[in-house]
Amino acid sequence: MKLSSEKILFGILAFFSIVLYIIFIFTIVGLLYVIPIIIFLFISKGIFIGNIKGNAVKLSYNQLGDIYNEYKQMAKQMGFDEVPDIYLIQGGGLLNAFATRFVGRNFVVIYADVLELAYKQGIDEVKFILAHELGHLKANHLKYRWLVQLSIFLIPLLGYAYLRACEYTADRYGAYYSPNGSLKGLTLLAAGKDLYNKIDIDELLKGAREDKSFWMNFAELFSTHPCLVKRIEAVKEFLRYVNSAQDNSQVYSFESI
Repeated sequence: MKLSSEKILFGILAFFSIVLYIIFIFTIVGLLYVIPIIIFLFISKGIFIGNIKGNAVKLSYNQLGDIYNEYKQMAKQMGFDEVPDIYLIQGGGLLNAFATRFVGRNFVVIYADVLELAYKQGIDEVKFILAHELGHLKANHLKYRWLVQLSIFLIPLLGYAYLRACEYTADRYGAYYSPNGSLKGLTLLAAGKDLYNKIDIDELLKGAREDKSFWMNFAELFSTHPCLVKRIEAVKEFLRYVNSAQDNSQVYSFESI
């Protein structure tokens, strides 16, 4: 999915949200419901961030400095003036990470099992996951989320399509800044940290094409993330594009694919 599709979906959702916000502002019912909900969401997010800070390990030069140096260097390459704080937290075996934002500050949280992989297998896959989360922040997916949040809630199928488009964009960031870890990094999410290296990616995609059905595509409509095999195929296409552009001395643009 092209970045232009993400922008179109954002524009549609933002338009509906703004209209709804205006209606709510000028109605008593809207004021009675919207303001308490906003306050509740703000307090809930504050509690969520507080729990992370109170129960996670903040990475720094003196705390897992080798990983932090890789992360900071990548953030600088992406053009961040201020490197988002990064926290390590126990995820109960989950292989994931996420980006979040609160009161104008960006955060990245990575689960322990993912980071353990960097020390056991190498860092490329972990760099892809971190670059993916930084990509969400760089593309302002969280900074302007409030502008479309209401429409995502009220028009979920359209909202989910936008969120899936955001995932494709973040994958491109991940693949661009960690091309060697991109395909394996996505395969890791499907097969786990012990078996992902044994997975034949071409065979995985072939099996997915053969198993493709109405219900798989239908289920994706109700998901905030694209099917993993579609993400892998999109990253493969993206890497071919980047390699071709570099071979022909062309300037790469995230908006061109």
